[in-house]
Amino acid sequence: MFPPRSANAFGILLMGALLAVRGEGVPRTSWNGGTVHGSPEPPARARVERVFPALGFREPVELVHEPGGARWWVLELGGRQLSFPDRPDAAVGAPALVLARPGQPVGQALGFALHPGFATNREVFVVYTMGDGKADGSRLSRFQATRADPPVVDAASETVLLTWRSGGHNGSAVRFGPDGFLYVSTGDGSPPEPPDALHTGQNLDDLLSCILRIDADRPSAGRPYSIPPANPFADRAGARPEIWAYG
Repeated sequence: MFPPRSANAFGILLMGALLAVRGEGVPRTSWNGGTVHGSPEPPARARVERVFPALGFREPVELVHEPGGARWWVLELGGRQLSFPDRPDAAVGAPALVLARPGQPVGQALGFALHPGFATNREVFVVYTMGDGKADGSRLSRFQATRADPPVVDAASETVLLTWRSGGHNGSAVRFGPDGFLYVSTGDGSPPEPPDALHTGQNLDDLLSCILRIDADRPSAGRPYSIPPANPFADRAGARPEIWAYG
């Protein structure tokens, strides 16, 4: 879940070390030359090839292959979800779901996942916002898809699993892990500048600035999901038990 240490991280550490040892009034030797010769190895050659030349989408944010199936699913920023067959000659993406409907305006659709057992249970999980600055403006919802060809997602089947504050930073990556649990990222619920304006990044009593982990297959008392017992804060008083990692 966490990226490996990168060259950028090394560069930041090196810069910090240089700044730490350079104090006020300490002379600095100018680097006017060097003995390093040559250049980095050239990147591996790659060729970009358009595999679905007849298809086009409006602001797509996520592309997912259907588990155990032969279709691709796409989510667009405006709240429309489509699918198309996994064939080079696919010509039209078939609309599967339109989130915006009477009485429910949609700010942005930001991520989705198909259940690993989609072929059997037809469950689709979508994260979208209802506009910025709302306490429950970001939603993780579960929908039910039909078995038709092409499939259709029933908007009326929506079950809202989780909500958190919406803002410029909304997170919204959603994935099933190899453990079968559903992982969801949340943002800090505030605009990009200044970062973490709500000072919530280190809090455990809300869902902001976190990676959440839930068991979407097993409802529990008062929730349409349950808390995996091994979640790190499952038994801590005052903490949201859905939190898997925070900060």
